[in-house]
Amino acid sequence: MRSFLLRTAMVVWAFLGGAMPVFSMETVKEPGTKIEFPVIASFRYQGAEHVLRLTGAALRRKFFFKIYAMAHYMEDGKEKSSAEALHAVLTDGKAKQIVIEYVRFFGGDKMRDTLREGFQKNTTPAEYREIRPVADPFCDYFGDKAIRNHDRAVLRWLAGGTVVAIFNGKEIATIRNRVFARALWSIWFGDQPVVNRERLIQRMIQGP
Repeated sequence: MRSFLLRTAMVVWAFLGGAMPVFSMETVKEPGTKIEFPVIASFRYQGAEHVLRLTGAALRRKFFFKIYAMAHYMEDGKEKSSAEALHAVLTDGKAKQIVIEYVRFFGGDKMRDTLREGFQKNTTPAEYREIRPVADPFCDYFGDKAIRNHDRAVLRWLAGGTVVAIFNGKEIATIRNRVFARALWSIWFGDQPVVNRERLIQRMIQGP
């Protein structure tokens, strides 16, 4: 029955002249939390459709506590080595997306301070001064909000250094700054990542 409805929806969509959507039932499970992430992610931004593939999933821990599971997506994310994959992920151009699902309750002030520390660690003093006018309001958004189990954050990095941040389905920020975008992604993919970055690029190197 489900497959019949899916085929019917695709036929109706095509008949009405819409762009064919991407349907993917395949998921990957982050083993530490058992949270499943779809292999394909798609979204529309300023009239352009972006279809991204999962590059990997990882778990953020703090001491012995599980904080969140995350997945990373990228357009055409296929590389030959870990170094090439990391370079591609931290380079402006192809659309990228991070999905974070929290599995622990904690105060928003901790989220704010963690983000601010991440920006400082992944920029030079000059770069940090440049991005502070946009980074501080971005971090402060979380300062008065408690993070709850199953809250979800989505971060998108589009060409030109455009970062779109979504929290629990609500767009909270759009920032256009290449240094900010790279510093934000470097929290997970830089030289001092807060998760196992190799897990986040595993599918780029090995394939599905």
